[in-house]
Amino acid sequence: MKKSIDEISIENLSHFIKTPLAIITGYCDIVNDGMAGEINAEQKEYISKIKNEVAKVDDFLNIFIDNVEKSFKEEFEKRFDVNLVDTLKELFMIIYSQSEKNRVFPDFIMPDIDIILNVDEQFDKAFMLVLREFIKIMNKDQFLKLEIDSKKNNITIWADKNNLKTDILSLKSNFLFITGKVMLETVGLKVVIKDNRIIIFYG
Repeated sequence: MKKSIDEISIENLSHFIKTPLAIITGYCDIVNDGMAGEINAEQKEYISKIKNEVAKVDDFLNIFIDNVEKSFKEEFEKRFDVNLVDTLKELFMIIYSQSEKNRVFPDFIMPDIDIILNVDEQFDKAFMLVLREFIKIMNKDQFLKLEIDSKKNNITIWADKNNLKTDILSLKSNFLFITGKVMLETVGLKVVIKDNRIIIFYG
């Protein structure tokens, strides 16, 4: 069955790769035992080489999965709680300090409550990457709008009047935007581009 990259995770990687390897080894044993007809010594040698190469791949996969799980555990231990509202206010103040230069003016709507997220030390940088790359496709003298909806658990980013100088879908091939998006998603957020807006889901 064909699987998309979104369906494959470290948890089911073992199933998608190790299961076919086990099947290959099983068929090798069937052929080697003569159950599909007699084979000669040279053919048995080829089968033995196939099994050895499959075993190497299996060993590599085990080491890879162990290392990835160890890396995830180490990164998780570095995570800490932040107040989303305070963090975004601080980021918008940075953008505001640069508004005279880039002629993009921040305007935000945020709830008077604490929204606590468990993130890593790259969270601020990731969010700023997303914001800055969006600013680059805005027109001069536009307002950068941001709203946190605590009921829907999402953050919406857009430009007033919704007129951008470049199609917002261009961000899907923007390396820095993609980098920020992936960094946010590693701490459990989901980033979506829809209707000329960036929507970030949390919680």
